[in-house]
Amino acid sequence: MKLPDGYEFGTIETDEEVEELLKFHTIVHPDDDPDELRRQINKLPGFGRDLNFCIRDTAKNEIVCALNAIPGVWCYEDVPLKNLELGWVGTLKEQRRKGLFKSLYTHFDKLLQEGEYDLSTIQGIPYYYRQFGYDFILPMSRTLWLTVDQIPQIDEKTSPPFMKLNIREATSGDIDNLMKLYEEHNRQVQVHVARNQELWTIQEKVKREYDKDFQTVVLENEEGVQGYLRFVLILDTGVGMHGSGKALQVIESRIRSFAGVRRVLQFLREKALEHSIYRLSVSGPTTNNLSRIVLDLGGNIRGGWKFQIRIPNMLQL
Repeated sequence: MKLPDGYEFGTIETDEEVEELLKFHTIVHPDDDPDELRRQINKLPGFGRDLNFCIRDTAKNEIVCALNAIPGVWCYEDVPLKNLELGWVGTLKEQRRKGLFKSLYTHFDKLLQEGEYDLSTIQGIPYYYRQFGYDFILPMSRTLWLTVDQIPQIDEKTSPPFMKLNIREATSGDIDNLMKLYEEHNRQVQVHVARNQELWTIQEKVKREYDKDFQTVVLENEEGVQGYLRFVLILDTGVGMHGSGKALQVIESRIRSFAGVRRVLQFLREKALEHSIYRLSVSGPTTNNLSRIVLDLGGNIRGGWKFQIRIPNMLQL
């Protein structure tokens, strides 16, 4: 790795270096929550301090550029693909245009080649990463937005059969059912992120999606669990990920039946009103049952972000 004079390459090893790295990302990414990186280092299977790399200014003894390599598995239909995500990338503003990140990326590229990864992904700055072989290829999950009053209200004097479906908070005992429902959902799409039991267990224990806490609930009848969803309550009135104000965001779902979708919509309506929320969003592809009904109710499709993807060895793939 070639570096200008006065800089050195390093790997994060100690508690003190972890804290220094988090402080660095607080400066570079002021709108993000660096504690999410701490959780990933401590909890994410296959990922740890040793996959966080930096360039240090030796005169000031401070981190000025950093990236990490997050291993995972994507699937194209039933074919598993090893993915090394380029995550938590940044350079201090006053240290840019010195070629520091380009030098640091050569180490990431070495990991890609030595690990025989099938692909590498990033959700970063548009087009900047084309110089490293990345391009916008795959849309991230489609999002539909609607308001509470677009969800039909049930007459209090009636009791539709679908309202007998029970919705409760998921427990560790539900993980097998959650995994089965997730696999059912993924059989309807070409590309998905693989999630094993270890990762499911960690996610349900931490209940965190990026910088937001989520809740997981299951839908069940006398025959057992028939669906699940994960949702986030945004209760602050500042500017959120998709605009200003409060919102309820369904980030993941698999509901098997139309009756189940109707029950879930009532649950979401009640949950939103309970927290004085007017805006709701539902993420999911066109094959997702909840998304399909939300679209029928007049949900507004918002153009989402796309994954930038690099295939390091086309012949190997």
